[in-house]
Amino acid sequence: MSKNEVILLKEENQKQSIELREDDNRVIKNIMKSMSMFKVNSYDAQVIQSDLIGMAQELKLRNSSFQDTIGDDVKGFTNEIINNSSGPCKREILLNFLLKLAAYFFGWFAGLSFFAYGALSWESNPLYIFILLAWY
Repeated sequence: MSKNEVILLKEENQKQSIELREDDNRVIKNIMKSMSMFKVNSYDAQVIQSDLIGMAQELKLRNSSFQDTIGDDVKGFTNEIINNSSGPCKREILLNFLLKLAAYFFGWFAGLSFFAYGALSWESNPLYIFILLAWY
């Protein structure tokens, strides 16, 4: 099974972030938390995280920290990154909403089935099919 680029970038970012110092990793996580999918699409977010990890690794070689380099205005730094990105993807937002909606309905119907019939399956009667067809 082939993986898409977002998943590959995410896995690579997780591997690279393990090697970072704890304070640099914390700053990068705080920056990434403020970049929701309503501000930056998933692919751009992973590319940005990869760039931030690369910056932190380079600063580690120079015996400097990420926080010292960007200063105290982390929010301003984050807003500048968001403004330079391509913005949110409306299809991604819609698909994420539909995925959550489908999961909600599945959970609702599974719970209703379990509480109504005492299990996740129930006996079917061919008469039910005719009733449903007549209903529609």
